[in-house]
Amino acid sequence: MKLNDSFSGLTKYKLEKHTKNWKNLHQEQLEKLPVKDLASIKQLIEKQGQSEFASLRIADLAQIAQRPTSPTTKLVVKVIATIFSAITFSAGTQVLTARLGKISLPSALFAAAIAGYLVEDRGTKTITRLRQRQSTLETRQALERYIQENPPSNELEDKFIRSEFSLLQTIESGNFTKHFPVDSTLAGGLTLAEYVVAFWIVAQLGLPGGLLIEGIAASIPIAILWIGAAFQSETFELPERHLELIKKYQPYVFQSESLSEEEVKEIYCLDRCLQFVLQGDSTGQIKNLGMARAEFDICYYRKRKQQFEQERLQILEELQNQHHEAITQLPNLFPKQTGLSREEYTWEQTKWVEQQTRKLEAVLIREIEMIRQKYSQKINHCEEEILNAQQTSQAAYLNWKSDRNCLKAGS
Repeated sequence: MKLNDSFSGLTKYKLEKHTKNWKNLHQEQLEKLPVKDLASIKQLIEKQGQSEFASLRIADLAQIAQRPTSPTTKLVVKVIATIFSAITFSAGTQVLTARLGKISLPSALFAAAIAGYLVEDRGTKTITRLRQRQSTLETRQALERYIQENPPSNELEDKFIRSEFSLLQTIESGNFTKHFPVDSTLAGGLTLAEYVVAFWIVAQLGLPGGLLIEGIAASIPIAILWIGAAFQSETFELPERHLELIKKYQPYVFQSESLSEEEVKEIYCLDRCLQFVLQGDSTGQIKNLGMARAEFDICYYRKRKQQFEQERLQILEELQNQHHEAITQLPNLFPKQTGLSREEYTWEQTKWVEQQTRKLEAVLIREIEMIRQKYSQKINHCEEEILNAQQTSQAAYLNWKSDRNCLKAGS
């Protein structure tokens, strides 16, 4: 592996190209790494694992969350469901309000509307919660199945998979816990009460077919009510809940572009040190990990210095070209004047062009000076880092030499 190639393309860096290689290492190779470096790699692996899982989970949830929903449509459906509920439950509530005289029917409809709304609303929430829990459990089962079929080959791959489990547990923890079913108990209790009353009323009619037909007839409005609850859950509630989950997952989607140049450099340096620990140095010049780090820094800052010098030259050339183009266009920009002879017009134009040229040259000088100062600071910083890295490399070499002499003396 060439040092000069190890940090090429910093502006287009993708973390996954490193984490993918790291996960393929053998456990015996990982055990050779310094504890600090291995901990840093694990942090990056965990971040990448969470990011990939969050992206996949968002894509899965978006299939339902992106369904078009309208608050107006939702309100209309709610109103229609409440009216139907009032009609459905009024048969039962009329038994309770029969002695109220003239207000018996309005009272029965009002009470039925409340009961029906509770059944429809609590039923919708119950169905939605069950669907969410099912989705979460299916996702966990898929992860468990993947582990069984592809057991982790090293602790990095294990860390990667555990980070996915951990994120699922963190974001969707509520779907793993069984709460007391208040909504389903309320909806079920009211539904059962209405069914009993409806069955009693139907039984009084003496329909042909006996109890079976009477039971079916009593259950029809109840079934329609729960079908409506399922429709609202699928159309309105579930997309809203999935959208909430997507918003919770989004911060975990890691964008490599958000890394600073220094952070990317440290990742490349970490990978370079890992390669040295596993493969050594083919040239024989790098003796230990300290020298490997220092040599990476030397190559890195030499490369950056060269890039800054090229950028400075390119920007200065562009400025010169723009300046030349601006001066060329000056005669065409001279304000038109009337009442002047050709000689007078030419003289005025020449004088104006000279004035504008001096102004443009002054601006050019200031911009050139600013650019030179800006890039001089960057280049000087690179030179300082190169010097520091060279001193670090020399110190690491002396330590290696000292340790080697001690071993020889001991033998």
